[in-house]
Amino acid sequence: MGRGARRGAARPRAGTAAVLRARALRGRADLPGRRHQHQGDRGAGLRPLLRRHAACGQGFRGPGRALRGGRRGQLRAAVRRPAGRAAGGPGPGPAWRPVGRGAVLLPGLRARGRGGPDDRGDVDAGRHVGVGAASRVGRCVDPTGRNGRGDHSDPIGDDLRGVRLAGRPRLNTIDTATRADPVQDRAGAARARPSIEQRERLLRRVLVIRDELLPLSETFVKQQALQLKDWQATLVGQRLSPKGLPLDGLRHRLLDLTPTGTADRWRWRLYRRLGWPLPAALRALMAPEEGGTRPELAHVHFGTDAVAAWQWLAPLRLPVVVTLHGYDIQTHPQWWEDGLGGEAMRDYPTRLRAMATDSQVSFIAVSEAVRRRAIDVYRLPEDKITTLHIGVDTDAFQVAATPAGERPQHVLFVGRLVEKKGLDVLIDAMAEVHARFPQARVKVVGDGPLRAQHEARAHELAVPVDFLGAQPSAVVRDLMGQAYAFCLPSVVARSGDAEGFGLVLLEAQACGVPVLTSAVGGRDEGLVHGETGFAFDEGDRATLASQLCELLGDPTRTSRMGRAARAFVEERFPLASCNSRLEHFYTMRAEGGAV
Repeated sequence: MGRGARRGAARPRAGTAAVLRARALRGRADLPGRRHQHQGDRGAGLRPLLRRHAACGQGFRGPGRALRGGRRGQLRAAVRRPAGRAAGGPGPGPAWRPVGRGAVLLPGLRARGRGGPDDRGDVDAGRHVGVGAASRVGRCVDPTGRNGRGDHSDPIGDDLRGVRLAGRPRLNTIDTATRADPVQDRAGAARARPSIEQRERLLRRVLVIRDELLPLSETFVKQQALQLKDWQATLVGQRLSPKGLPLDGLRHRLLDLTPTGTADRWRWRLYRRLGWPLPAALRALMAPEEGGTRPELAHVHFGTDAVAAWQWLAPLRLPVVVTLHGYDIQTHPQWWEDGLGGEAMRDYPTRLRAMATDSQVSFIAVSEAVRRRAIDVYRLPEDKITTLHIGVDTDAFQVAATPAGERPQHVLFVGRLVEKKGLDVLIDAMAEVHARFPQARVKVVGDGPLRAQHEARAHELAVPVDFLGAQPSAVVRDLMGQAYAFCLPSVVARSGDAEGFGLVLLEAQACGVPVLTSAVGGRDEGLVHGETGFAFDEGDRATLASQLCELLGDPTRTSRMGRAARAFVEERFPLASCNSRLEHFYTMRAEGGAV
């Protein structure tokens, strides 16, 4: 038992303990079949009872954890009973009843044991557990509401506001103060609550966290969230991206972490120290939605966002999955530590490693190259990182009617105009290509700080380059359908930042376009050299020029490689298959299993 448990159990405040003990003992005889419950504790007081049940969980997190709304002694919990039985006896009625008096709410308890069908407990925001009923059969209540049976969270959840342990053992309604007709109320409650079959069909909830919702370049986050089958994603961010992706069809919530007043400011202080009470912003985030399901897992994109969100995310005690994409793990640790990524991120590598020691945290790498970098350079635990590729929606990215070799000889580049994208390598190579194939030109989709520099270089070398700026996803797909070839000549930036995989390579191949790349990860895992495209060493302008000339001089081979590229993506990277693996990962993490 930890220090928090000793404070909460061994030394409860006298007033609170007296109220709990008096109510527990006074109400014990009112419940049929419970007259014997905890009889040995009648003269022993509350302390032995708390000690006996503390072993079921991970201990307490401080005194007063079970007191809600500033009113002492209002401890609430509910335990399921078989559907079709009312609280007062056999016959039709609601499938819920309160925990009887004599039960005790253990603050911060997170039991892992399997309970029987009559002992599965509901937890207020995943924190408070009623253990009185469970102790009758020697089991602990599973606070996740699943009990190893695959069930989802309690579909009623925080709506059970009128249920109390003391003084009113038979009140089942959502609002006990306005209850007039118990029979009608039980019938209405039964109609409002989903059946077992409906609960099994309810989607499980995952919070997909990104600081900014959502930059144009992050279509993969949107598509991944939209295509989930068994889980329902809610995007959570602190601000909307200017001129970002439309969020149509996606559940999303802006999280304002600013206290709403003096009371909420104190809630934040207590929450950061004790993990309780939930401030207003997090209480709304964790509230049950359709069918009463609550979030079971948090998925954070980019390690930098995970470190920034950890202060408010960690006390929720949700399993956390962090996807490592590229710059968050490719950038040299020393670059962060020198403050070149901003003062707030100076200790980013240290905080990321500290996060990795938490048993609730696991990592996804978008490529094997990213995984090796995280292990070798950032020293993250090898057994906590799983490689899961992000797939491509092959229904959205379709092959045009005209084969690649019969299209105008346009080489397409898509990406931000920053150092690691290596557009200068392509412009230099095209100077040699243009001498042999005057009709060849480059189309650049994207914007960034190096645009003026690249425009000047293209003008200097007299290379025909069309700078189209940032474009919506639909325009990018159309341009891919018209391209002869696609090039991503990525390099390692001075900061160490490099391409993690290059999902755009898969999108181009899905459109039947052969690709050329030096991207780390993408050149090894994202194409078949000589069949779906060409790989070359970073910065190798001569080899890139030779490969471009090979494609431009052989339209038949270009068309054949385009067809092979489409088949490669359909076989290895369809979004449905990649998302299925992701959802399996979600399920294993949410249920505490190995992955």
